[in-house]
Amino acid sequence: MYKYKDLIFAEHDMAKNFKSLGKTLQKFFTGYEGAGHARMTFDNGWGISVVRDCPAISGDWKFEVAIFDKKGDIVDIDRCGTKQEVSEIMEEIQKRI
Repeated sequence: MYKYKDLIFAEHDMAKNFKSLGKTLQKFFTGYEGAGHARMTFDNGWGISVVRDCPAISGDWKFEVAIFDKKGDIVDIDRCGTKQEVSEIMEEIQKRI
């Protein structure tokens, strides 16, 4: 079973493009600077997208998790506070048929 430790994070696209947006657009996208993004498709065809270290994710949440079905459609978006919670979501998705 894949867990959080297996995710490979890269700089979030919004973080990459933030400086090139110009001051007017930057105020709408504040909070993505330094954010990381990982995406993984499991053997059963389901997938997950995880954003971390994003100040735009409010409160005590440290991660935003999107779940994709076999067709690639988002079926749920969750916010988590710990790596363990992300791993638990990943394990549950991998058990789906």
